[in-house]
Amino acid sequence: MGNDLGKDTFKLGFGLMRLPKNADGSIDVPQVCQMADRFIEAGLASALVGGTSLLLKGLINSPRPDGSNAHSFPSGHSGLAFMGAELIRMEYGWVWGTGAYVVASAVAVLRCYHDRHWLSDVLLGAGIGILGAHAGEWLLEPVKGLLNIRTVIPGTQVAVAPTVDPLSGTVCASLAFRF
Repeated sequence: MGNDLGKDTFKLGFGLMRLPKNADGSIDVPQVCQMADRFIEAGLASALVGGTSLLLKGLINSPRPDGSNAHSFPSGHSGLAFMGAELIRMEYGWVWGTGAYVVASAVAVLRCYHDRHWLSDVLLGAGIGILGAHAGEWLLEPVKGLLNIRTVIPGTQVAVAPTVDPLSGTVCASLAFRF
């Protein structure tokens, strides 16, 4: 992986992350749908997961294990993490989805470990996240039709890759677009 991304590539990243402009040799994962569709789908899913979590937190008065407040149930962090994992699995299959689910599971475990949630909180959050990802997919076409959005952009590609910052050892994500 070099530092030259090419003039037709837009890079969005953090720190020292780099991706080749068409991911030759390092990432060659065919995407199922157009990039704009993925952004709309993820936005819909995020709104559904976040809204559902906030609504339930307001309706259910469940204290956190650390006693800091009564907004423990369900876990919004777990919901969003599992939503992202399911969106990745839906788009790229289980090869990439497995890694995403490992990361989402780590988020859930850490929420319990740090006494922010009970096991039931993170399990329901995971369920809400997975359902939210599918609801975003189901609502994609009706929303595009309602808003008259056309997202067919021939030749547009996107690549996502996990990376490690060599200076700090921080695990990051790289996102590259090719137009």
